[in-house]
Amino acid sequence: MSTNLHQLPLNAAVARGETPILEDILCDPRPELADDHETWERLLALAHQAHGADDPESLFWVLHGLRCLGCELVRESYGWRIAAGENEDYTFCRQRYLVSRREQVTALLAQLNEAV
Repeated sequence: MSTNLHQLPLNAAVARGETPILEDILCDPRPELADDHETWERLLALAHQAHGADDPESLFWVLHGLRCLGCELVRESYGWRIAAGENEDYTFCRQRYLVSRREQVTALLAQLNEAV
């Protein structure tokens, strides 16, 4: 698998040292995936608040990139979880970008559970 979140347009701009407009990065990059659109915007806002967007390796950009690829948020009895959705490379992306950040992701999802 060769999915590289840093090749996505906004992620690549940050990697080049450009500063995207805040309103652009906090919007759900896949609004046509309407079932969890508002929840993604809340999650991205929480991630931006906690981890910022200056570093292209930040959890904010990881989550933004996963959403660009079509990942979804699914509500379970215990709360929200990130799922593959349309992302055909989700298993690879999860292993490469999320597993090492498990504690951070869990904390953000816990905050999302409180907010939604």
